[in-house]
Amino acid sequence: MNWRRRGWEWLLLAAAILLVTGSLVLAVKRHEFAARWTARRVFRELAERNPRWRFDAARSGMVRGERALVLRLEGEGLEHPEALSGCDFESVLVVGGAFESLDFLRGSESLRRLVVVGVKALRDASALAGRPLTQLTLTDCAVSDLRFLHELPQLESLTISRNPAVRDLSALTACRELTELKLSGCPGVSGLDALSGLSRLRDLDLEGTAVADLTPLCGLRLRTLNLADTPAAALPLPEGVTAEQVQR
Repeated sequence: MNWRRRGWEWLLLAAAILLVTGSLVLAVKRHEFAARWTARRVFRELAERNPRWRFDAARSGMVRGERALVLRLEGEGLEHPEALSGCDFESVLVVGGAFESLDFLRGSESLRRLVVVGVKALRDASALAGRPLTQLTLTDCAVSDLRFLHELPQLESLTISRNPAVRDLSALTACRELTELKLSGCPGVSGLDALSGLSRLRDLDLEGTAVADLTPLCGLRLRTLNLADTPAAALPLPEGVTAEQVQR
């Protein structure tokens, strides 16, 4: 009779597996539905608060977990993004807009990737402090105070470009995991002392900066170094500064 008992055991095990699998599928579908509903609600509120916003350029969110969403906003006239403040986003892309701070992201405890392009009024990025960001891009914005970087120790890729207001890079000393740094189009940047301890840094873009002294880069194992349109472009690399590819 052992074979009969074992047969029942296998049957019960198979039923349990099917039950657990079905529960997981239902949970995922429920999260997907909740996320899509959240995205629709958010876009509706954004449209109501921003009548000049080109809503037709928005793209809906996607599930990245139970609460985290991916959000893509592309358009003009986005002045009041407060509708986003109640959501937890993992990835956010904003192209265009007229808001001055990123306070609407304070509730995004899962935020890992943020790209903001062409928000010329943006000056305050302090709301990003403490987020688990690994990738951050602020292009064509007016953020000059980078002290919030002290609280982004997981950051791996940072782009701050086309921003004449940036001068002080001292906050970068806390970004020990940084492997990619792009500062192109930041003519106020002249000193690189803050980079000397970034041992993981591999790709550095200094195009259009005022950097003339590269000695703080001694000992870094750079893969690419862009010196185009900088005072350092006309000078030989100092002893100890190496890169597999140098663009002048």
